[in-house]
Amino acid sequence: MKEFPIKKLKTTTSQCEEVVHNRHKEKLAEEIWKANVAMVLDDVIENSDTFVLPTRARSSEIYMKEVKDEDFKKARRKRKWKDVDFLASNFTGAQMMFRY
Repeated sequence: MKEFPIKKLKTTTSQCEEVVHNRHKEKLAEEIWKANVAMVLDDVIENSDTFVLPTRARSSEIYMKEVKDEDFKKARRKRKWKDVDFLASNFTGAQMMFRY
């Protein structure tokens, strides 16, 4: 994996201090990365979007899969989705999937 070119960031240590309360540019890049990953996962969960990962060798994506009816009942018997009200959800649950 190619490293992020920290030296190319046009920010001062005092600006880093203001944003992430740390003077190191590596910490700023780390916080930006974590925020972006969180936004992608939130978007996949809340909007049922599919995120296609920028991989070169093979295609890969993160998406939400809906599980319903008998598959939901089987998973619930195995203690999955115990906090989901099965009547309100109409015997439906969702899980995040990764396909490559």
